[in-house]
Amino acid sequence: MKAAINRAAWDGGWYCRALAKTENIGSRDSSGSKIYLNAQTWAVLGDVVPKDRLPALLSAVDGLERDFGFPLNDPPYRGYDPMAGRMSGMLPGLFENGGVYCHASAFKLLMDCALGRGSDALRTLKKIMPDSEKNPSSQSGAEPYVFTNCYSTHPKYYGRSYQSWTTGTSAWSLMGLYEGILGVKRDYAGLRIEPAFPGDWERAELKRRFRGADYVIRYRRTGECSITVDGRQIEGTLLPDFRDGKTHLIEVHI
Repeated sequence: MKAAINRAAWDGGWYCRALAKTENIGSRDSSGSKIYLNAQTWAVLGDVVPKDRLPALLSAVDGLERDFGFPLNDPPYRGYDPMAGRMSGMLPGLFENGGVYCHASAFKLLMDCALGRGSDALRTLKKIMPDSEKNPSSQSGAEPYVFTNCYSTHPKYYGRSYQSWTTGTSAWSLMGLYEGILGVKRDYAGLRIEPAFPGDWERAELKRRFRGADYVIRYRRTGECSITVDGRQIEGTLLPDFRDGKTHLIEVHI
């Protein structure tokens, strides 16, 4: 599958969204949108991208950045296209037609973490959070305490929010913060600590209850790379699976 995707879907700078006899969707030669975000982020998360293609793909993804996230596709369709279907019938910049789909931006957050781009991940998270710096609730119309599905890039409705609450954005953003940026990853053998720590963070702390035990995890930028559990340094990144109903102090040196 990986070989087939790289043979047929690579467009020279990014991956096509779909392949068809008439034309490929999400290609530089497409009559409609030239690039789709999900095809790029999941190519990384699925370990499809060869190392020599990664710089071009990241440049293409980073070039999509907007004030409040990353649009699902770019440019938006300007009129209905039967090849693309329903999405192309929406106003340009709304929902799936070039809107900033926060759910998809959360996938991009996890892509950044998978590549160790912690600062990029944090910037992406801040952009899609409610009441963000460049899209406050007074502009978006969304409640300042709840994630939303998407923001419009259409000039007439710029930044407007649609479908807050009914979205997977919140769950994926939480996963992006916990398992991506802070790197607290569930494993059959226990918890693993593999953070993508942002460059300008000096410290962080969280508490995670896992299989009946409480893990208080403290991160500090010290110039070293080590993990201690209750005062004892461990080898590797896997924490002991205590299951003892007690609280344990984990110190992660970045």
